Amino acid sequence: MPQSLSEENSQINAHLPPNLIRRIKRHVVARTHGFFAATAPGLEHLCRDELLGIGLAQMPRMVPGGVEFTGRLDVCYRSNLHLRTANRILMRIAEFKATGFGSLEKKASEVPWELFLPPEKGIHIRAAATHSRLMHTGAISERVLKAISSRLGRQATEPPPGKSGQGLFIRAIKDHFTLSIDSSGENLYKRGIKTHGGRAPLRETTAASILKLAGYQPERPLLDPMCGSGSFSIEAAMMSRRIPPGWYRDFAFMHWPAFRPRQWAYIRQAALGGAAPAAAAILASDKDPTVCRRLSETLERCDLCGSVQVVNADFFHMPLPPDRPRPDLPGLIVLNPPYGRRIGSQGESQRLTAAICDKLISDFKGWRFAILAPPGAIPDGFSSRCHTRAFHHGGLKLVLHIGIIGSGPPSGYH
Repeated sequence: MPQSLSEENSQINAHLPPNLIRRIKRHVVARTHGFFAATAPGLEHLCRDELLGIGLAQMPRMVPGGVEFTGRLDVCYRSNLHLRTANRILMRIAEFKATGFGSLEKKASEVPWELFLPPEKGIHIRAAATHSRLMHTGAISERVLKAISSRLGRQATEPPPGKSGQGLFIRAIKDHFTLSIDSSGENLYKRGIKTHGGRAPLRETTAASILKLAGYQPERPLLDPMCGSGSFSIEAAMMSRRIPPGWYRDFAFMHWPAFRPRQWAYIRQAALGGAAPAAAAILASDKDPTVCRRLSETLERCDLCGSVQVVNADFFHMPLPPDRPRPDLPGLIVLNPPYGRRIGSQGESQRLTAAICDKLISDFKGWRFAILAPPGAIPDGFSSRCHTRAFHHGGLKLVLHIGIIGSGPPSGYH
């Protein structure tokens, strides 16, 4: 497996007072905690299946916007490293009822913040309130920040503009408050791989979700003919080689007082043992030579160039697939064609999508397909062969179309 792009963190616990280290081990490391994996709406089942499939949680519970699960601190490490469809992982640290700002501040000051918060980081608070007597989220954040300062005996502040801080999420529902700290840091779709982006690049978590929904199997060929920044191809390459999605990046938990670098190194080493050589061919192409060059550089930098072939070619002038798939081993073609501001009017988008469908019918019979397009862009005759699912991308409401070219909908679709 390729090496991480960042150095392992040093022994963060080395200079903590012995009494604090004992408390951290007893109350944070040794205990079972509640976690929440946030996902895009409608994709909670994919994250739940991931948690079950890699043995990270028993009986995870789907709720709107994510999956709740429990485990010890190492489960937090593993879920950040391995989950492909989660946006971030939160760890629950306190729950209480508060009907006024005074009681909120008092209850928050009783939370042992010194066990959880990195001393060198500012605190970025995100508050939300529903049907609560305390509805002013700004005031909620101010009171909790004041309580943290009182508990720690120092001024707790928001991070300066442009600087990262420790995320703290506060949720109030009917005067019941849940406080969670963000273990991920940057959103998990930021894999630490791409230093470039195309126009309206597809988020990696979205690309991974689409590949899973389309039934991608690494032993079958994948074609990404309008690759842009390469989200589909990169995600497929990592799936194919069983490289964890978080392999190339760091996480917020690496700055926690409870972080144990040796345990983290062991978890990464175990993931290294699961890596595999490249499987079937992954072909990424685009008519923009700059896009292709940047993607090739990214693949080279992350030692993934042996998994993906990059070709500068226009999809509509590509020859027939070199390896015509056997009926029992079809390939998968994934497309996120231009739409919205990237192409112009709705009519232009519909004409482009119709031309794509004609090309698929002409040259790719028997292949599975997944196309992300605006509502109504796929011609009726073609869409009758599809299973569809609503998707959100870049603030747009889109539809994911999945099927097999030249046949009815696949019976194995989730």
